[in-house]
Amino acid sequence: MIGVLACAAWLVGYFLPWITFTPAQRETVREAFAPRIDALEATWPEHAARYRVLLAEATGKGALTGLDLHLYARAAHGLNLDLQGAPPPDRAAERPWVVQRMFRGVAVLLAFLPLASTLLLLVLVARRVRTGPLLLATLVVVGCLGGTLGIVWTRVAEALSADVLRGTGLALVLASSLAQACTGLFSVTRRTWWRVYGLALLGLALVATVTWAVVLRGWTP
Repeated sequence: MIGVLACAAWLVGYFLPWITFTPAQRETVREAFAPRIDALEATWPEHAARYRVLLAEATGKGALTGLDLHLYARAAHGLNLDLQGAPPPDRAAERPWVVQRMFRGVAVLLAFLPLASTLLLLVLVARRVRTGPLLLATLVVVGCLGGTLGIVWTRVAEALSADVLRGTGLALVLASSLAQACTGLFSVTRRTWWRVYGLALLGLALVATVTWAVVLRGWTP
């Protein structure tokens, strides 16, 4: 039951504000970004249109959700790719190209986590909360990924002293991710614990290796 509630809460948090703006901050954001978007319109109107939608969300509703941040990461990667192009083979590990790939990585993560939570929710409900080692290990991996995202985001907010980065959606996602991981870790039996923990470690190691190779080193499959 906890796993079902955690996955459902994660999905709710994804569509709640992760970044919030006061009325005064909305005007500051509009003044800072509207001229840049207008300047972008002449060269890349498709990118300007994507940023204009996000600006309207930030200044109109005063918030950006997890979905909005996924769209922002996609837009930032696309614009960065058009501005800088693909990295030369001998410079793939340099900082500008790492930043370019980081935008793509964040976009992929913010698309994968809600999809994974949706699939886990459907499977848990369909199986009537009867879980096997693979399902429990998947809960651990998804929970750890979401928890890492939430913790890093929170630490950045603390470092910047930026209260705007502490939306209710982010807090709910972080709590739900921890619940997902704990459900997988503490629902084991004497017979299954080693399989669950082994599969979870293998999954996390695979994610870490792929992230290092693709984002930091520029490897492409």
